[in-house]
Amino acid sequence: MSNCVVSMVSPEQYEEFVLPPDRALSAEYARFGVHTCNWVIDPYAQSLRKIERMGYLDTGMDSDLARVKRLFPDARRAVLYTPGEVEAKSLARIAADLRRVAEEYAPCDIVLADEPDIINALMDKGAEIAVERAKFNLERGIRILRLNDSAGNMNVISPSAWREFVFPGMRAGGLDGGFALGSGCALPRGTPAENLIAARDTALKYGIYRNGILQRRSIA
Repeated sequence: MSNCVVSMVSPEQYEEFVLPPDRALSAEYARFGVHTCNWVIDPYAQSLRKIERMGYLDTGMDSDLARVKRLFPDARRAVLYTPGEVEAKSLARIAADLRRVAEEYAPCDIVLADEPDIINALMDKGAEIAVERAKFNLERGIRILRLNDSAGNMNVISPSAWREFVFPGMRAGGLDGGFALGSGCALPRGTPAENLIAARDTALKYGIYRNGILQRRSIA
């Protein structure tokens, strides 16, 4: 289950509105997993504990990893270590983070994807799926489409990778107002400030529209 936007509601709202369908779905599977999109899991951990057959759970580095391990001893646990963190931190800080993961959370997976070949493959696959979905919707009379590429989420890839792999699509589609810049499926609490600044600067530089017409057409 991809609970990317759960961090945008309170733990009480999650318990009331989201947890019941999560529990109902988990009852249909032998093992059930929850993806958190790198938010701090601590306020929601006790509620998530009520999901039966939790087989997988990921969380961000700022969570209380030792507590998560105690609450979910049998789940396959993963920690999301973002490329933005790798770019911003010193080698000593990265080493300290990895030691903490090993001491408090292991055995677990560390999720990190910023290899150009992997990003290219993800972007190509995402584009392929988006085109097929668009064709399906257009054939059924839908004329307003939202194409969401979570692989381009600002908290999944680094600012430099975002500029290299995501911006060309914005440049191609933005001239005639065909591209809407967003953060992906959510804006996790742990999103690095430099990622937000990069997106803001790009929008201010290239995305000024009036009455649906792009005012700055010199997109380099």
